[in-house]
Amino acid sequence: MRSNRFLALAALAGLSAMAVFPQSDPFAQNRRLGRGINIPGVFDRGGATVPEPPMKPEYFRKIKDAGFTNVRLVIRWSSYSQQEPPFGIDAGFLKKVDWAVDQCIAQGLAVVLDFHYYPLISFTGTEASNEDPQKNRARFLALWQQLSEHYRSSPPEVMFGMLNEPSRQNLGADAWNSLIAETIPLIRRANPNRTLLIQTANGGGFGSIDDLRIPGNERSTIVEVHYYDPGRFTHQQASWSSNRIYKDIHWTASEEERAAVDAAFAKVAAWSEKNNRPLYLGEFGAYQAADMPSRVRWTDYVVRTAGKNAMSWSYWGFWRCGFDAFDARAENWTKPLLKALLP
Repeated sequence: MRSNRFLALAALAGLSAMAVFPQSDPFAQNRRLGRGINIPGVFDRGGATVPEPPMKPEYFRKIKDAGFTNVRLVIRWSSYSQQEPPFGIDAGFLKKVDWAVDQCIAQGLAVVLDFHYYPLISFTGTEASNEDPQKNRARFLALWQQLSEHYRSSPPEVMFGMLNEPSRQNLGADAWNSLIAETIPLIRRANPNRTLLIQTANGGGFGSIDDLRIPGNERSTIVEVHYYDPGRFTHQQASWSSNRIYKDIHWTASEEERAAVDAAFAKVAAWSEKNNRPLYLGEFGAYQAADMPSRVRWTDYVVRTAGKNAMSWSYWGFWRCGFDAFDARAENWTKPLLKALLP
């Protein structure tokens, strides 16, 4: 396995397992991320058995050959771990995630280990707003303790996504900032130089970036944001979204529509410059109910605007999500979308 290889290399070099690489410049790491794609529908299936192997190995080569440089692995750790202390992660599941990480590294792809759909503190669209997210705090930290130890010898191309879309209902900015401050030192004990991706509160959107508080002495971090605006276009007819009521909404790249995208990205770019922290657009996409020409126009404009603002990105998603850039039945890319992403 990849971990054993890096442990062996560290031993040969006389290095400790948690010091096989120096602290990385987060802006250089952000450039290393570059252009990416999310892989949902494999490790986020709510406890369903993950196949062996989890997906075809050649898919990682296809991702690389298309021109992508990072993969965001969408992982629902909480569905494959104990619900009571010591909250152990299933060893067989972890081995399958390792396999995917190895596939990425073998293809020269940077990989973000996304911590997706954590009960009560991560936005899923179905969580109960009257539940107390603090009851899961110990479990969240225990899972990160295990992951931090497990991946301590991985190369710097493996980056940790702390939490996907912190809950806008059950967590809030203050509680999220508190959890950030508690989780970072825990990870740093085994990974002093690992790049961490930290999202904004209230669902990971652009609007909460001013509320984000990362400890000032913590520099090996990239701020992750998600963009799905306007929701009535990107999520029209999507059953899990409040925007499911909309239909036949088009995105024409009008002056007004482009100005709205420009303004949103300009705001987070200004925050990035002021706070000296790079930005990763970890999710964006338009659901399949929208017409393809509109989806292509929107995707193309978002990608180009992210590039103008020095943001790395990862499209949502590869397959099995309703935003698919890859057609698994045809074993080929959805070419209009691929061209918009990688012209």
